[in-house]
Amino acid sequence: MPKGSLTQFNQRDPSLGTRNYDGSQIKAKDPKRYDCMVRAIREGISSESIATIFKSSAQTVDGIAKTEDIPAQSQESLLHNLRSTRNLCLTKFKEAVQADEVKADKLPVAVGILTDKEVQVQGLPSAVIRHETVSLDANGIQSLLDNAKKDPQVIEAEVVEQ
Repeated sequence: MPKGSLTQFNQRDPSLGTRNYDGSQIKAKDPKRYDCMVRAIREGISSESIATIFKSSAQTVDGIAKTEDIPAQSQESLLHNLRSTRNLCLTKFKEAVQADEVKADKLPVAVGILTDKEVQVQGLPSAVIRHETVSLDANGIQSLLDNAKKDPQVIEAEVVEQ
């Protein structure tokens, strides 16, 4: 092994092959570090972040999660679950519409919510807010009033104070 290749937490033994990625060496040589990694996994911190913090690899972190039987709760896992649930809803909705079991106005709300949550988790905007500047001088107000369409269903009423 080249000089300087050891980390502060000891280098994995390459002769152990793929078993290196289950965290067994970390558990044996540095149980406190191993316990902290397990706690971080349970808190839902991503594998990449844990690997960076504890100077390990994401594969080792995933191996520890698998060894300790900890369900993944990271953002990547959440996105995967949202997408698969949305896709399942789309499939069920398509089958139900084709079989005339459901009208087209039932499941799109669920599909829309799942898609919106997926977009939010990714950090993308789920709504667009537009700002407009309107001139509030007398001519601008009159122009707005002239361009406003009157709804024939609206009943004009006078507010009476008691």
